[in-house]
Formats: sequence, structure tokens, C-alpha cells
Amino acid sequence: MNSNNQEQSSGKDSTNMQAGGDITQVGRDNITVVNQYPDIKSIEIMARGFISTMFPYTENAFNKLNLNTMTFLARLNTELEKLSPEELNRFSEVDVQITLRSAIYSAAKKSAPKIQAILTRLMLDRVQQAARPIVELVVDESINIISKLDENLIKILSLSFMFSRTKDGGISDLEALFEKLGYVANHFNDIEVSLSRFEYLEAISCGKLQLFLSNSLINIISSAYSNLFLNKITELELINLDIPDHIKKMVFIKKENNMFELDSVIALYIFQNQTIYHAVNGSKTTEVVVIDEANKKKITEFCAKYKMPLDEINSLLSSNINNFENIVKLWDSNGFSNFSLTAVGIAIGRTYLEQENFGNYKIDNWIK
Repeated sequence: MNSNNQEQSSGKDSTNMQAGGDITQVGRDNITVVNQYPDIKSIEIMARGFISTMFPYTENAFNKLNLNTMTFLARLNTELEKLSPEELNRFSEVDVQITLRSAIYSAAKKSAPKIQAILTRLMLDRVQQAARPIVELVVDESINIISKLDENLIKILSLSFMFSRTKDGGISDLEALFEKLGYVANHFNDIEVSLSRFEYLEAISCGKLQLFLSNSLINIISSAYSNLFLNKITELELINLDIPDHIKKMVFIKKENNMFELDSVIALYIFQNQTIYHAVNGSKTTEVVVIDEANKKKITEFCAKYKMPLDEINSLLSSNINNFENIVKLWDSNGFSNFSLTAVGIAIGRTYLEQENFGNYKIDNWIK
């Protein structure tokens, strides 16, 4: 071969190669090209260099991946011990195993205990919802999407779910409402919101921004707990209510200065259809409160006339709840009022609330 076509090695600064045809000589960090094809030997040299450089980082990453995976599986195994044999047997199904693999993948990506707790709950939902195809499909998709979320985005879904989809049926007085909303305001006070975040949640099918939808937080709370925001009623006004006297005595309580207010417990029955018991003639015997629908309608229409204005409700809540004004601003000014959850957003949001002890939100109550 002509010596002019030979490349001489110069230490580590070049790759020594002899071959026919066109040869492009490159430096030590490049690859020799022969006839427009890379030289295999130079690729091997480069590969060894890359592996020796990157291996410590790759090893560290795989160690973290393994730790995250084992942590998740240990958490899941603890919960599986609570399942029935029939529920455990569902893990023999192909689609459940594929879902489990997706859950493991999502858990392995991040060392995030709260996300792993959500994945665990969703896996339990997956095997506890036999013969509910829509629930299974929603859970599968939710598990796939979890890896695309951080805790802040999950909190956005949870706060949206809490106010736009639910209300606490056990709240019978303002003090209990103040306590609940105070806990909410404190827990979600550090949430970060922006239009881009809502657009991203829409892009991954967790919700949808609807410009024609606008529901202020005070309006939502006022509607959900309408029986708690009533002004007192005069005796003369109550006389004008056309219902039997024995029902009036049961529903309305006399306060100071001959003013009346709605009984907070009976209100749960009238406004939220809860089963309520009351004493029979002052004895220890109790019976279920029953008021016919016609009189219930008269009571609700009568009470609507004494509803506090929204600004008065806002002032009442803000003066009794720390950080409540921040939550109102967060909701009304940053996209929550225009955001509607999808089934996937509901599944993820309500699961987070369960993990944070906000209540029990069974998935089959919401996905039907």
C-alpha cells in the first residue's frame, strides 16, 4: 500500500488503521471513517472509553432504581396481605400483570413515597373491582400517567376534585366547616399553579380547560353547605311558613331575642338526605326523622330566602380560617375555576386525598 495512504500512529492522538480506499483520520476522541463507513476498532475504543467514564453514574442510577422498586414492592406486599384469596387470584390474569409492571416502572423512576402510596392504592383498586371494565381501564391509564406527574401536579388534581366533585356530608355546623377548610388551606398553601400546568394536565388527559366554565370557590362552598350560611329568622317570619307546627318545632330552634335558626342536625337530613334519629317525647327511644317531600321542599325554599350573600360568606370564612384568602385567590385566579377533571384525573386526585387522610373516596362511587 502506498505510504501516502497510510496513517501513522502518534500516541493517543490518532487511531492507527491500514485499509484500502478513502480514509479520514480523526483525533483520539473521534472515529476513523473508511469508505464512508465507521471503523469497528475505533468504535470499540470509543465504547470502552464511554463505559469506563459513565459506568459509575449508570451503576448509581440502577442502584436507585432497584431501591425504589423494592420499596414499592414492600409497601404493596403489606397491603396485599389484607386482600381476599379471590382478589389475590386476579394477579394471575395477564392484564393485571401488565398493569403491575407499569406500576413498578412508575415507582422505580422516582424516590417519592407519596406517589408510591398512590400506585399501591390504585393496584388494590385494580384487583378489587372485578367485572367493572370502566374502572379497570381508568386505573390502568392512571398508573401509566403517574410517572408523568410530580406531587405538585397531583395536589392540583386533588384540590380540584375536593371542591368541584365532593362535599363533606358529615359537617353540621360552622365550627366543623372552619376546621375542615383550615386543614385544606394549610395543606395546599404551598401548591404552585400556572396556566402551563393546567395545559400540561390537559395534554396528558387528566382534565380539560373550559373557558365557558367559571365557578368561584365561595360559590362552590356556599352551594355545598347552604344550610350553614343562613341568617336568623324572626318568629313572625316563621309563622308564615306553611308547614305543620310539630315539624316546625323539630326543624327550627328558638334562640335569644325570639329569633330562630335551622337545627344543624335535621338540616343534614333535609339538605343532604342523611338518615337522622331523634328522641321520642324526650325519652331514650329514638326514631328516624321522616318529613314528607312536599314539606321538605317548603322548608328548603323558605330557607333560601335567608341565605347569606356571597361576600358575607367570604368575609365569615376569611375571618375564621388562616390562609383561606390564599386558597380563594389560588382557585379563582389561576385556572381551577375553568378546569374540569377527567376520569383519570378523578382517580388520581381522590387517591391522593385518601393517602393524606382527607376521607375515604371509593373509586366505584366516581367512575361508573
